[in-house]
Amino acid sequence: MSSTLGAGKKDNNNLFSGVFLGAVSTVTDDTRSHDVYGLYGYSQGRQAFGFRDDGTAFIGTAGRGRLIFDGKESTISSGGYNSYNPGMFIDLDDAVFNFHINTVDDNNSPDALFKIEEVDMQKESNNIPIIEISKFT
Repeated sequence: MSSTLGAGKKDNNNLFSGVFLGAVSTVTDDTRSHDVYGLYGYSQGRQAFGFRDDGTAFIGTAGRGRLIFDGKESTISSGGYNSYNPGMFIDLDDAVFNFHINTVDDNNSPDALFKIEEVDMQKESNNIPIIEISKFT
């Protein structure tokens, strides 16, 4: 049985556009390559989406603009999201919604991180619950 099945084409610059089903080599943080299994899409040589056999997925090319889905943890995040970069993180199981604003300070770090802290169902305006968004560090 073949470990990978692909369909697509290469352009004049030898860049692949299409899909692969099966094993795709990836490099981990320690720079060792290993196979990850799933369905992957490519556009002009760059990964455009991936649905992995471990319940994780992504849509969009690497970096800002990519959406990352973790079905094991029930989270969605933007590709650039972490403690130092602007972006969004949503934990659907624990009702957590964090986002960094898109401005940066002199150290090129977000100058504010916000989260939805509380939903107050007692305060309503036109039957719409009011949520409170607060800044935290």
